[in-house]
Amino acid sequence: MLVETMTPEEITMEVISDLIKIQETSSERIGFEYERMRRRLKIKNDAIFCKAFEIKSHKKNNWMLFLSKADGVEKYRSGADINVLEITYFHTTKGLRVFRPLTSGGIAVYKGHLFNRYNDRMNLGLTSPKEKVKHFFINNGYIDYKIVKKDNKQLSIGSCRNGLLLGEIQNNWIVNNTFITKDLMYLDQSEIESSLIESLKTAIMKEVYMGNKGGYKHTYYSDTLKGITK
Repeated sequence: MLVETMTPEEITMEVISDLIKIQETSSERIGFEYERMRRRLKIKNDAIFCKAFEIKSHKKNNWMLFLSKADGVEKYRSGADINVLEITYFHTTKGLRVFRPLTSGGIAVYKGHLFNRYNDRMNLGLTSPKEKVKHFFINNGYIDYKIVKKDNKQLSIGSCRNGLLLGEIQNNWIVNNTFITKDLMYLDQSEIESSLIESLKTAIMKEVYMGNKGGYKHTYYSDTLKGITK
């Protein structure tokens, strides 16, 4: 079970091993439940329809699984078109702490302060920490990062649909400290977002040129690009 006294290495091992077990025992069942929900509610095939499922793992950790139609897929046809985002969280003396395993390796960490700033700057009026977390990931599931070296630190700038996440690299963690909306961007941050978008477009074209259209990397880049620019 995740606790505040754990070291970053212990937390990483706990999160990754827990996620593997969830994927083995729960992901398929939740995928079927999501499919039935789309059919029952008569969700249109081109609708993203993101739904959060809450579970407790065998290690007693709290997880949220966000299922939706992948942004890179034009129309939802089957479970193969589902995008899954997994996060786990626990409460610390400084507030809620969220951990998201990354497909590229490592973990993205989100401090409670970030969700408070998201709530304030988006004028959402939410009061529950969990509802703030849900709202953020339902609307900002796709995030692309740029690493900037400054004052002997590696700072991270993540671009998502509603704005930017500002943080820093700590070992194999991307620690997201706060959120700013796009109207609060500084010039260089805005340029970084444009650079991220252009790099994604280049990566997609490279995959197409190499004959990998529809492959994992092509799909991942396409989903991310559409997710952060819609």
